[in-house]
Amino acid sequence: MEKKQEIIDLISSTCLELERFKADRNIFDASNPTKHNIYVIEIALALFQLGYFVNRPIETSEEYWFEGAYYIHYDFDGEWGVLADNYSRIVSLANRSNFFR
Repeated sequence: MEKKQEIIDLISSTCLELERFKADRNIFDASNPTKHNIYVIEIALALFQLGYFVNRPIETSEEYWFEGAYYIHYDFDGEWGVLADNYSRIVSLANRSNFFR
């Protein structure tokens, strides 16, 4: 598993990238299809943090939030590739850390 500081840095970096993305785009516009992917990343990050900091397992009904890598990379590769890469790293770490029960 990655070192604790690397995981903290990943969490911080992802939060920062999410804030930058939201500041750059109006994701709350009802016609913006990207907002769903932002919500997926935010929820997966929150669940990952619960698993990492509190040892809370990710429930079966929550696994959905960790299955969007293809779509997120499709939407974000390029200008927002760091956000897509961070999401993939979070999913990988959650799997390797056995947060899924």
